[in-house]
Amino acid sequence: MIFLICAIAKNGVIGKAGKIPWHFNTDLKNFRKLTMGNILILGRKTFESLPKTLDGRKIIILSKNQNFSAPDAIVEHSHHFILDKHLKSKDKCFVGGGSQIFDLFIDYAEKIYLTEIEQEIEGDAYFPIKKLENFTEISCNQIEENGVILKFKILRRKKS
Repeated sequence: MIFLICAIAKNGVIGKAGKIPWHFNTDLKNFRKLTMGNILILGRKTFESLPKTLDGRKIIILSKNQNFSAPDAIVEHSHHFILDKHLKSKDKCFVGGGSQIFDLFIDYAEKIYLTEIEQEIEGDAYFPIKKLENFTEISCNQIEENGVILKFKILRRKKS
């Protein structure tokens, strides 16, 4: 099973200069709770931007760089290989970005765990928002943190 997990600013921004341009503890705790004990698929740049390793998850890094390696992670060079192995499996695979990786996997995702940040934030990496038209919201919980509204949504792929 393929799921996406992402926090998105009101204007679609997910990153700036290779980093996440915000810090919300509630969102980080939600990410940890959902991905713990599961497979987490990340692009190389996203993996390299992490401040520390993400223990308790099986990390798969998608990279075009044939020489890239990472301790305690599996490196793959084809998203098709990852899909062949995990699309129909019972394993929960969370795709955690970045922008290019979301674009590669969104058409295969059953659900999207989305944190909407109700604020426009400057950035240079964007989520493929147009493709959210293929999903229906099935739940939404709203909180306020540091004066900013966060909406924790679960979206399910529409039936064709």
